[in-house]
Amino acid sequence: MEDEELKDDEKETVVKEEKAKKAKKGKKKKSKKKRRCSSSNNDDLVVGETDVSQRKKKKTKTNRDFDKEAQESDVEESLEGALVDGEMVLIDRKSGKVYSGLDRRENGERKEIGKVSKSGSIVLKKAEKDREGEAEIEKPEFPFETDADDHCESPLQAYKDIVPFLKDFNERKASSGETLIYDPYFCNGAVIENFNLLGFSRVYNRKEDCYKVWSTSSYPSHDLLVTNPPYSGDHIEKLIDHVTSKSYGNRPFLLLMPQWVHKKEYYISKTKGIRPFYVVPHRRYVYLPPPAFRESKKSDVHKKSSPFVSMWFVWGGTTQQNERWLSTISRRITDCDIARSRSALRDLRRKGNKKK
Repeated sequence: MEDEELKDDEKETVVKEEKAKKAKKGKKKKSKKKRRCSSSNNDDLVVGETDVSQRKKKKTKTNRDFDKEAQESDVEESLEGALVDGEMVLIDRKSGKVYSGLDRRENGERKEIGKVSKSGSIVLKKAEKDREGEAEIEKPEFPFETDADDHCESPLQAYKDIVPFLKDFNERKASSGETLIYDPYFCNGAVIENFNLLGFSRVYNRKEDCYKVWSTSSYPSHDLLVTNPPYSGDHIEKLIDHVTSKSYGNRPFLLLMPQWVHKKEYYISKTKGIRPFYVVPHRRYVYLPPPAFRESKKSDVHKKSSPFVSMWFVWGGTTQQNERWLSTISRRITDCDIARSRSALRDLRRKGNKKK
């Protein structure tokens, strides 16, 4: 009996221990669930806070973009459109900036291509670069003394005005072959180019001291002399001495010179035996110096033009040829007036003053 009671007591003890173990396991599971729940709640809270902060950031960024767009809109409204050097531009006079009217940068912003000067004029960056490049061009060198203000190329129009005389001479000259034209004063090579454009390929114009050449056996062969001499010093007087000398002979000359030359005593005395006539252009000839040959001036006019009104002094070589040019060939010239003499030139000038 006692043994059976002991066994029953041991069974109860084992059962109680198992229940206690199960209870402990249950408590542990509950605590783990609570921990999981609390961690997930915390994660939700963090996620929620992140969403709110992101929304705030997005909202702030949108406001900034709006302000930027508003500023750009104000700038766009203040832009002034214009055509400068053949290019469409937009001018912001408040900031002094000039933008391209067609091109934009990769980010969509307007491309700045120039500025507004203090005087209010538009200066494009391209033009500035061109001027810088022009300044880098080396000045031409000459084997004789030069004056920068003397070096200007005669315009093509000036040669066009005397083409009828040159063609007539070429058609009537005794020797065969094309007329050989001599220009003793070299500037920058445009003389030959201009004559070639007008159909005259035989032109002598070299970078040499013509005064030394005239006194030597290397004097170039030619049919007539066409030139625009330097206006400074005694260059014109030396030229008149040469073309009226016996050594020059009866060859024609066409000299592009200032109008005041016909009043000079050396010209009057040297041309008494011949009677040159005058071809006066309706529009003043504009001369261009070689690139970078002259120092920069405040006025662009000085860079482009002679300070003197010029005209052609023409002699046909013989009295007969001269009269033919005057009476017949001169009628083919439409852009100039013809004066037969110095007195006729004076009358022409007075007539022009009355029209003004």
